[in-house]
Amino acid sequence: MYYFKKLRRILSNNYKLLKLKKYYSKTNPKVPCEDKQCLIYMCDGRIHHGGLADRLSGLVSTYDYCVENNKTFKANFVFPYNLSEFLVPNEIDWTIQDDLISYNSEESRPIVISYNSSVYLQQIYAKKELAESNSQLHVYTNMKYNYPTNFKYSFHRLFRLSPLLNQAILNEKKQLPDEYVSITFRFQQLLGDLKEGNFPKIEDQGRKEQLITRCLKYIETVHRLHPHLDKFLVTSDSKTFLERASQYPYVHIIKGEIVHMDFDGYNSDVTIHLKSFIDLFMIAGAKKVYSVIEPPLYQSSFPYVASLINGTEYIQLNGQDIQ
Repeated sequence: MYYFKKLRRILSNNYKLLKLKKYYSKTNPKVPCEDKQCLIYMCDGRIHHGGLADRLSGLVSTYDYCVENNKTFKANFVFPYNLSEFLVPNEIDWTIQDDLISYNSEESRPIVISYNSSVYLQQIYAKKELAESNSQLHVYTNMKYNYPTNFKYSFHRLFRLSPLLNQAILNEKKQLPDEYVSITFRFQQLLGDLKEGNFPKIEDQGRKEQLITRCLKYIETVHRLHPHLDKFLVTSDSKTFLERASQYPYVHIIKGEIVHMDFDGYNSDVTIHLKSFIDLFMIAGAKKVYSVIEPPLYQSSFPYVASLINGTEYIQLNGQDIQ
């Protein structure tokens, strides 16, 4: 299984590189070189980048590598929106102007680094791929480098909330107690209300209802674990499930559009994507972060990454945890 996954990762990376290399040429304009090699985290829509948690993990990991190896770090996160609509530079100015990104193949090149569950192997692979002499390396990645040790520190050095996101989060927090917990469910396309590639769908309505009922029991379990809470936060990528969950008087859901950035990303309306960031930071603000991983639900990294932002306790729930 390990070698199969490794082969699939290599083939996928090579395919992505082929798609990217067509944008590079010796005839493209050159840009002024910096004293140090510059690594640019790329999120430009030219390949699939993954969801928000994958993108932020890759961005922070690229920054960590740059700090460790004395490289200049920048981020070109412009698809399907400019990241600065939601997160702006804090201590580190990671922004870069378009005309300072070189696509001249003599001074820049794209690099694809996919996620590896072993941090040790992730670091070895990243160091190998990034050992290039080009003045610019354009890094397409969802890797987890120095993970999770440095994530909280690096994240807060890089980011603070934009006025838009900050106000949205303040409005949401008014509807929850000062201390709350969160629980997350990741259905992907199982309930047929989200577009996400070729992932499975449940066609039979009876089986859908069974899954929804099963997941509602987790909400009841968390409520029994925290009976003193008037309300707690439930997040999901399924509008159908959120509507059912909201019928509990002690459940708070965040309203808004639900989209996956890779598959509905061409809608650049900022308000369409705002909910994902509110979800992320509201989960980050919880006292405890629960994530349901019982099959056929997908084991999402979204609540885990959210928990790392503030160092919140993260707890996975499966079938044996239902009370």
